[in-house]
Amino acid sequence: MSKCLTVASEVKPFETEREVRRQICRTGRKMYARCFVVASEGNLSMRLDRDRIIVTPAGVCKGYLAPEDLLVTELCGEVLRGDGQPSTEMQTHLLHYRLRHDVQAVCHAHPPTATGIAVAGRALRTNRSSRSDRRPRQDSVGAIWNTGHLGALRAS
Repeated sequence: MSKCLTVASEVKPFETEREVRRQICRTGRKMYARCFVVASEGNLSMRLDRDRIIVTPAGVCKGYLAPEDLLVTELCGEVLRGDGQPSTEMQTHLLHYRLRHDVQAVCHAHPPTATGIAVAGRALRTNRSSRSDRRPRQDSVGAIWNTGHLGALRAS
């Protein structure tokens, strides 16, 4: 499946865990309404403090999340509060939080169109300028990533 991962490092801090939970649910509804995710795909998380995050659980539709559905975990992945289990893709979120203390939120989606293109073995093509020479270059977008491979890649 194609995945879209956005890392937010300049998110206005929320004062309470309750506000964080409401914001995650609001964002999940927006993602679902705009077809960035369908069913239980994708994940959202936000940093609570240096050592804990709130994350969406596996198998729950992001369009119908309730604040009490969310899980609080440590950066090692251990669930501290909440029912259910986080997605295995949470490891990608945790990697970003551990490597960069300025990262405050991660939004990871599976847009159906991008997923369809990836499953068909096609690549999305974009023209992007290289910072060094400013000439247009072709990049392939929509690669299929396995969370375990990503973690291993970053660790090496």
